[in-house]
Amino acid sequence: MRKLSTTLLILGLIAGGIYLAPYIGSPEASAQAPEPVELTKAQKQQKKADELFNGPIRSIEIQLEPAELERLKRDERNYVEASLKEGEKTYKGVALKLKGAAGSFQGVGGKPGMTLNFDKFKGSDRFHGLKKLHLNNCAQDGTYLNEKLAGEIASKAGVPASRCTHVFVKLNGRDLGVYVLKEAYTRDFLARFYEDAEGDLWDGGFCKEIEENMETDLGDPKNKTAIKELIDACREGDAAKRWERLNAILDVERFAAFCAMEAILSHWDGYNFNRNNYRVYREPATGKISFFLHGMDQMFGDPNFAITRDFSTLVGGAVMRCPQGAKLYRAKLESIYANVLKPTDWSARVTEVGTKLRDALAEKDPTLGKDYEARIAEDRSRVEQRVACIAKQL
Repeated sequence: MRKLSTTLLILGLIAGGIYLAPYIGSPEASAQAPEPVELTKAQKQQKKADELFNGPIRSIEIQLEPAELERLKRDERNYVEASLKEGEKTYKGVALKLKGAAGSFQGVGGKPGMTLNFDKFKGSDRFHGLKKLHLNNCAQDGTYLNEKLAGEIASKAGVPASRCTHVFVKLNGRDLGVYVLKEAYTRDFLARFYEDAEGDLWDGGFCKEIEENMETDLGDPKNKTAIKELIDACREGDAAKRWERLNAILDVERFAAFCAMEAILSHWDGYNFNRNNYRVYREPATGKISFFLHGMDQMFGDPNFAITRDFSTLVGGAVMRCPQGAKLYRAKLESIYANVLKPTDWSARVTEVGTKLRDALAEKDPTLGKDYEARIAEDRSRVEQRVACIAKQL
């Protein structure tokens, strides 16, 4: 009897399985399955930007109407209205101005560096998720690789730096060739590195020390209290008190990493070695200031650039003259080398990025692709030598 009951139970289970089989995986059966997470608007824009910076090299055509072109010639640093075409899509109401400093600036009749703002005139869509971008003419970097590679190294070390890709540009029908398309310093950029991206952002200016009248990129232009507090802390004569005051207003961990990255990249034209090419951000959540990198088109130029050196800038000198600051800087150098430089074959990355650009050039003109080969080898050699020299110095 017991055997019969067991047999009937097994048969019942088999029958039940046969009955339920058509429903397994059906909408009814999977009703309790978790729904896929819907991306927020910001996440969707970030995804588009990621695809831009990791995707194919694109071609864009910028068009300025005659009146706007004349306005730009008269006032190169203020925005005029343009349109941009990529493939079948046209972006209208794009704000455009020229950019660049002493070594890279060119007028509209040359190969100008440009800033494009897709939000200023409120008439244009974002460009692959970006509200604003820069087109660098690479007048001082014939490899077109330095800004991209240096930015990747810095970002991997947690030091804020823009992402880059390459793009072919035409302006009013004139072929300007290759540019480096660089992510601008927007709230979207800040959100990649800071929990609170709603703070004040300042531009250090051309070869200038931090000062209370720095240009405000984001935030309240009248509120320079934090900058004044940092300046006063740096001028404190007593090292122990200075370190205490610096810790209250400066994110010393981030600043030490920033200093280490400028030295590692041979960034002679940055804040600590030329008082140039830097931005300053105050994060509201902490109230503290940090610095990040800019203008990295001349990296790796001196493979023997010393990583242990005097910091003559106001903030760099104030930090390094504190025993805790010098120790922290050394620790950041060692950490970045061990965790970022050593584990990654950066010379291979140069080859990868350079080959992608070479192939795109070759599609346009085989001679251009062949000529660019030497540029890849040049940059690869510099990066290899630099990493080896850092290891030796450490």
